[in-house]
Amino acid sequence: MPSDKTIIAFGQDLSWGHWEHQTFYVHSGVQSSVPFEINIESPFEVYIGSESNVRWLNQGGDFTCHIEGNARLYHFGTPQNAHFILDERATLIHKNVIQATTCEASDIQIDLNATDAFVDWGDGVNLRQTERYRQTLKIEHFAPRTHSKCCLKSIVHDSGSLNFICDVFIHENAKKSTAHQKNLNHVLSTQGHVTALPRLHIFNKDIEASHGTATQPISEDVLFYLQTRGLTRMQAEQLYLESFFQDFYMDDDGQ
Repeated sequence: MPSDKTIIAFGQDLSWGHWEHQTFYVHSGVQSSVPFEINIESPFEVYIGSESNVRWLNQGGDFTCHIEGNARLYHFGTPQNAHFILDERATLIHKNVIQATTCEASDIQIDLNATDAFVDWGDGVNLRQTERYRQTLKIEHFAPRTHSKCCLKSIVHDSGSLNFICDVFIHENAKKSTAHQKNLNHVLSTQGHVTALPRLHIFNKDIEASHGTATQPISEDVLFYLQTRGLTRMQAEQLYLESFFQDFYMDDDGQ
């Protein structure tokens, strides 16, 4: 395999997957640390075969992704319209840092359809000048013992604008499920704007859930502490902002 990523053009067969019309199938049991990238513009589907462990670099596009039992998908990039469907013990891990120049809006839906399905969705958004970004994220727990974590962090410079809506539904049959959502924003100018609506919709009592949002400038106490270690104020701000997005960069183990 290539050392960086595999481009999957329409109609091309690979040893670990194949196309059928507008659908790409990753074979069951595939174990690959090489990210693949699907290079078509029209709406498509992806099936991640059971017991597989793969990475997918995805920028833009309109797609549906089925993650079969015991499969694990590490997802990078910024989709425009995406629908993920998770089967029993399936795992979806998404980590990404978004620049609004590459995508101005994302609409994401994630269905946890079977027991022990798990999603960890995390985005960092960096907005400058007049850039705007809107994300709507909807997670639905349909089965018992399903688990979700979602976190969006943003840094808004100049007159940038963020609109974030996150709806998590825990349905009546989804007992023993957990759902945790968090939104943290730093607005670094008086012209920057953030609208954040993290919402929980809970239809049974036998669950664990939390949510919250906070928008503020960088703490002066943090900057003062870093400056006592020999940094200038500008260096302190830069170091803090880099660490703020640290959670959204995957290491070689996908963590």
